[in-house]
Amino acid sequence: MDNQGHRGVRADADGACPSALALDIDGTLTMADERVVYNLVRTAKSYGAHIAINTARPPLYCLEPDPITTRLAEKADHHCYTGKSWLLRNIFLDVPGSKVANMDTIAARAGGPSKKCCLLVDDRHENIEAADAAGYTGFYVDYRRGIRRHDARNILDILRNCALESSASPDADLALPPLGPAPRPTNRPDPFRLPKGAK
Repeated sequence: MDNQGHRGVRADADGACPSALALDIDGTLTMADERVVYNLVRTAKSYGAHIAINTARPPLYCLEPDPITTRLAEKADHHCYTGKSWLLRNIFLDVPGSKVANMDTIAARAGGPSKKCCLLVDDRHENIEAADAAGYTGFYVDYRRGIRRHDARNILDILRNCALESSASPDADLALPPLGPAPRPTNRPDPFRLPKGAK
């Protein structure tokens, strides 16, 4: 479903969204409370945000992404590692460049919102620094906890301000809803966990 199908902010006549939210997977989502993530994405969509996945996983993942991440973003909005060699990515140290290249693509698919309204949520400082240096907004989350409720609220504050600044939605209802209950211990398998043997 595109942003035209959500209550609240709508894309403007040219199809441009007021913002874009790009989510890393490993650490950022894998350690997060999935209820908080889904509520974050649902509310971000209501603010008109274009939702995408921006991961350092190999290109094969984006050809056949897991249903869990396709619940967050369309398959076409999954963006994987674009560097020289995924197996040698920690030697080439080109993951931050891949993240920025993906942000360029994500911003274009969102219709060209202001770079400050294109957010990369990631658990690696070097990726956040690269995004910031390129003019995007980097939002760091702790890899040990992933996205938490306070992170989600801060992210939504940014997206809400972008929606309010957008001429596409002068009278939209942009109230901030609850983001779900506090995390509870669970014995269920982690739906974001990378398959065994992959890193």
